[in-house]
Amino acid sequence: MHQPSANLITDIVNHSLATLTNCEAEPIHIPGSIQQHGCLLAVNKESEIVCYCSANTGTWLGVEPIEMLNHPVSDIFSVKVVEDFRNYVKDIDSDIRHPLMLVHLDHHYITTIHSRDNYWIIEFEKAAVEKSSITYLYDQTRHFVRYLESSLTLQEHCRVIAEEIRDVTGYDRVMVYRFDEHYNGEVYAESCDSHISPLLGHHYPHTDIPSQARQLYMTNLSRMIADVRYSPVPLLTTIDRKDHQLDLSTSVLRSVSPIHIEYLQNLGIGATLTLSLLLGGKLWGLIACHHYSPKLIDHYTRTAAQLQAHFLTSQIRVREIAEEYKVSEDISVYATQLHHLLGMEENFFNEKNLGELLISLTNATGCVILFDNKINAYGITPPESSVKELIGYCIHSGKDTLDTYHLTSLLQLPPISGLEYAAGMIYYRGASFEIAWFREEKEKALHWAGDPTKITLKGEDGMRLTPRKSFENWKQIVKGQSVPWRKAEISAALSFAYALQKLFHVLQIRK
Repeated sequence: MHQPSANLITDIVNHSLATLTNCEAEPIHIPGSIQQHGCLLAVNKESEIVCYCSANTGTWLGVEPIEMLNHPVSDIFSVKVVEDFRNYVKDIDSDIRHPLMLVHLDHHYITTIHSRDNYWIIEFEKAAVEKSSITYLYDQTRHFVRYLESSLTLQEHCRVIAEEIRDVTGYDRVMVYRFDEHYNGEVYAESCDSHISPLLGHHYPHTDIPSQARQLYMTNLSRMIADVRYSPVPLLTTIDRKDHQLDLSTSVLRSVSPIHIEYLQNLGIGATLTLSLLLGGKLWGLIACHHYSPKLIDHYTRTAAQLQAHFLTSQIRVREIAEEYKVSEDISVYATQLHHLLGMEENFFNEKNLGELLISLTNATGCVILFDNKINAYGITPPESSVKELIGYCIHSGKDTLDTYHLTSLLQLPPISGLEYAAGMIYYRGASFEIAWFREEKEKALHWAGDPTKITLKGEDGMRLTPRKSFENWKQIVKGQSVPWRKAEISAALSFAYALQKLFHVLQIRK
């Protein structure tokens, strides 16, 4: 096989990463470099020829890149290593990456192999973990499972996860980071050393984790930066290769965005481990582990942390359903009494407990029923003129074509006077009536890690973005919003509205 000369080898480093003017456009999946705590080869699937390699293969594998590129793996590794590699990729599962233990020149490696385009991406890390350490990690996981059975709420469950992962990995801080519908993040649970200021309850704007980074978190569920101040190791190939990009989306060693590195340095962080929490095919949140000095943890420790993240993911939906079920149980009491009142037919509106039951059904603060050109109001509601204007808007905008229309801020609608008495609403329009439940404003303080409006700044050269430098507590008072409606409350409102429709249909026929 032809061995390339040094002047025929080039790196594939994506130098455009340092001159970005738009974070969302950053091609972080093709950095053209890796972190320095391992080395990487990209091998053609058909020919088994090494087409790309990291510049540090000489240090890691005892074979310099010039001796590696354009050579088949059989020229580089022993018969045993090549045989193990071929058997492994024959049955490889791209979704579950089991490591392959290899011995090369008397050195033991844990290798992660995955498929990308026409290549096998092979990443080498040192296999330094002792059997006693693996036993310890097993005991920690078993201890953690016992905690699962005693956790009551989702937030308590997340706190236990954070404590156990910090115990297993030794990071200074472990946070369970939950996204809202706009991907703004909240530190939902936390475990940290006593000398570190807690961040529990702090919020971070969605721009801190751009959309393409969130996409990679869904592709690659575990991500470690061993040293924030590392020097990227370039990937090399021959100049005659047509494609000088290598997709490292699923790589464990992939180099990190310079903007993200600067962001971490601004936070004073020295090393990180990030574990993805997926629910229903979407990114529910992250487990973010921070250390304030460089920290390299081995594959098995990362696997133990990843296993606990999987446990948490499996429990999120279970806990949410349990909490919804508890709300449903409470609501069902009021629903039963309301359905009993429906049997009173003509006397329905005269029942003295009607208002209390209607409000309790959805944990609202007010309710109105518009029937036979008359508004029946209960609890705290907007003035009659405002209610009519609001219903008129819903009808005109087509909101009445839905089974239910609900929102947590009436400020989202065109200006309507008199809505200071309500912030949230559930609205339903039947064939002969309208019904709406209202909630009062729930003023709340959000504590942001820095001013969320100051997302990025221009660098000193004025040509690229730099992440924000201030993470001091920034308090935002949120007004004009109610507590979000739960699924059980919306479902109860819809169920009752259907039953009410039947009653009014009977009344109209009799009339």
